[in-house]
Amino acid sequence: LIEVNLIFLEVFFIKQELLINEKIRAREVQVIGADGEKLGVMSINDALDKAAEAKLDLALVAPNTNPPVCKLMNYGKYKFEQAKKEKEARKKEKLTSGERRSLIFMLMGLFFLFCGTNAISTFFALFADEILHKTAAQATIMTTAFAAASAVAAIPAGWLGKKFGRKKTILGGLAIFIVAFGAYLLTEILHINALSGALIWVALVVGGAANMFITVNTLPLVLEIGGIDKVGTFTGYYYTATFSAQIATPIIYGIVRMLTGTYMSLFYYCPIAFILSTLCILVVHHGEAIPDEIVEKIKEENED
Repeated sequence: LIEVNLIFLEVFFIKQELLINEKIRAREVQVIGADGEKLGVMSINDALDKAAEAKLDLALVAPNTNPPVCKLMNYGKYKFEQAKKEKEARKKEKLTSGERRSLIFMLMGLFFLFCGTNAISTFFALFADEILHKTAAQATIMTTAFAAASAVAAIPAGWLGKKFGRKKTILGGLAIFIVAFGAYLLTEILHINALSGALIWVALVVGGAANMFITVNTLPLVLEIGGIDKVGTFTGYYYTATFSAQIATPIIYGIVRMLTGTYMSLFYYCPIAFILSTLCILVVHHGEAIPDEIVEKIKEENED
């Protein structure tokens, strides 16, 4: 029986904590040396003396045998190696079909989202000049309002993500974007000039806050789909999607502007991009609980 247990212990991955040293309550134990040699049955005190002489720990590896089996080992090193093996095993795990679908649609959602927000930051000054008849200085003040609203909303965005879920907070931010930009567009179509002047400011301020509701929560959602052990790979996926949007936006909206002949098309283009992003994110059913400290560390590394 002991022989069978020894072979089993050599190949079995023990995940639970082992009792070691003075925590072992058995009076008599079968002792196995660090190299696997059998040292025989002895009292627990003699076994502890053996461990002390070898400057190792006495670990109870088979508590249900008679007598219980203990092994001499460096328990700290053992735990480290087991954790390392478990981490490597998790890295090799493939995504399920559901997780893979969630990742693909989340990245598509990010692409469309950043196509919309990057168009605002890139082309708003030209829109303000042509449509609102604003000077460059006035257009700068308006885009500053968008940025300031984003900064103010950063902390509540994280809190909302924790309380209501990251996906719901992202979808809420997209809904705010669509409604705010859509309301301004409607006043322009209906030529309600008294409202359009105020609504453009509302769209910028509310849109800035919505932008942060989305941005703060998208990276954690992507990372959680892959898990903590694949943080590096999934961070790469995230930034590939967002940087691709930065590259594509001037090209895509440039074509839209050329075909429409007006920068008013910006307020058609952006809501459509946000609607497409919403439709993609609605398909995402994985990812919520990545620790915030890991996310902050990744953001700092990518900012450096």
